[in-house]
Amino acid sequence: PKHTGARDRLYSFHLYGLPKAIPIRSVLAPKHTRQRISGAKRGPKQNVVYLTDGKAVEIFDLNTRQVVPGPWEQEPDSFATVISPDSAFVLNLRMNMEARIWDLGTGKVSAALSNTKDFNQLIYTVDGATFIDANPIGTATFDNRQKSEIRVRNTADGAEVYRWTQQGYIWGMGETVDGDIVTASGEELTLYNPGEKKVTVTRKDPDYFFNQVKAASESGVLAVLRMPRDAEKGLTMNIQFLDATTLEPIEGSRAIDVTSGIWEYQINPAGTAVGLALTTYAAEIRHREDETRDRVFELSSYCTRVCFTPDERLFAAATPDGTVRIFDTESAQLAFEPISHDGRLEDMEISWDGRYLLTATAERARIWDLAVGPALSLPINHPDGIQASGPGAEQDHFWIASAKGLQEWDLREMKEIGQPLHHDKRVHDCLFDATGTQTALLWDKKNIRF
Repeated sequence: PKHTGARDRLYSFHLYGLPKAIPIRSVLAPKHTRQRISGAKRGPKQNVVYLTDGKAVEIFDLNTRQVVPGPWEQEPDSFATVISPDSAFVLNLRMNMEARIWDLGTGKVSAALSNTKDFNQLIYTVDGATFIDANPIGTATFDNRQKSEIRVRNTADGAEVYRWTQQGYIWGMGETVDGDIVTASGEELTLYNPGEKKVTVTRKDPDYFFNQVKAASESGVLAVLRMPRDAEKGLTMNIQFLDATTLEPIEGSRAIDVTSGIWEYQINPAGTAVGLALTTYAAEIRHREDETRDRVFELSSYCTRVCFTPDERLFAAATPDGTVRIFDTESAQLAFEPISHDGRLEDMEISWDGRYLLTATAERARIWDLAVGPALSLPINHPDGIQASGPGAEQDHFWIASAKGLQEWDLREMKEIGQPLHHDKRVHDCLFDATGTQTALLWDKKNIRF
């Protein structure tokens, strides 16, 4: 059933006994363009960016819940946009493959940054100073015979700072907590240092290809997905934890074997665990050293996307029908009612404060408010209407003012306690003090009793 407001929450509790995420923003995608959504990864600002159905860039402030006006709204023919981790910059890509970076503080825009039609990675550094893209050299073959070119450019004028070539197709690119850029191209894993303006570390593995890399946001840890070069050697696909400065395995860490198919994985902010979106009708959390903290989250279909909340208490997993399930990471139990969408998710993020879930299908971008608490009791239905209510002096006790007077309730037992007070007067309103022992009653719309 599709309900809204209080009725939706009531229905949700009766069905699941769980809190329900409340949608606060829903924006249709531009025609013939897949919708995307991107939010800040750190505070205090909380901006979100997506496209409107008119192919315009729209920025939504989660703190004020208002659209942020600016010249970026006039950018024509947009088809992809992303916001910087600190909400300071927005990168927008147009249909002609030109990229522009907007400074949200000043409204200034960078020079047009051209890209090849085959580019496959596009990011910029957290400070917004440089812009990095990866392009296959020649026709893209999507294999390890490919060579790729990575360019580092200034966002202000598009001037090239540095470039290097790398063997293989660039499958993954990210920024470490120290600001270095790491790239995975199958054959090679490289680390570029913006301060030194050069590649400082290159790693190869005789037994594995490097197919993807993820960087922890709060620690110098990388999680690299490795594929065996020769299946006949008995090696399996795995995820290895590496030091983000040396690209060497972290001492005491284990390689996370992945024996089934995997759609996606994410590393937690602390770099101590990875979340896996598996093809086996489950999502999993695997810890770097402690196997006893591994968790399995059962799903109704295979998993397509996963993400952690910043405090790592919750773990979200999406299935191809567009359902998002949010679990408690310790108990592996559902923490929210499942969230439904109109199709498979293109993006899924959680805001830096953990309050909002950002999702996008091909058709629509949505923002969900997760700051709703679980119901502790069933609703109290009072035939005479409820004028006011307040906490009682005892734990789990509550006062309700109605036409029959002032009645105390036991919320755990869901029953009345004793007889109503002041039942001889029609109570229109009442105020309770913090101790639950004193009240001011308004009755007959003109008299007050303390």
